[in-house]
Amino acid sequence: MLGYLGVQIKRIYQTSVEEKMKKEIVQKTVLYVEQTKGELTCEEKKKTVLEKTKEWLALKNLKVSDTELEILIESEVKLLKQKVN
Repeated sequence: MLGYLGVQIKRIYQTSVEEKMKKEIVQKTVLYVEQTKGELTCEEKKKTVLEKTKEWLALKNLKVSDTELEILIESEVKLLKQKVN
């Protein structure tokens, strides 16, 4: 029983850490693209963010669906725009 609980707690903790890492990677990538690729159109920036984020997530062995990634990116862009205004 205790072994099962330990495994479940570890799984929940690992999931939480991975979700936090995904959000931080998206946040940093959005800021990076905005800072270094300011001359690009919105669609080009989005494409660049998707590519860079997928590359970084792969390096960290983090799996993310295209839908989840789209939501994280759009949310971060919205937050960035709110901070600017």
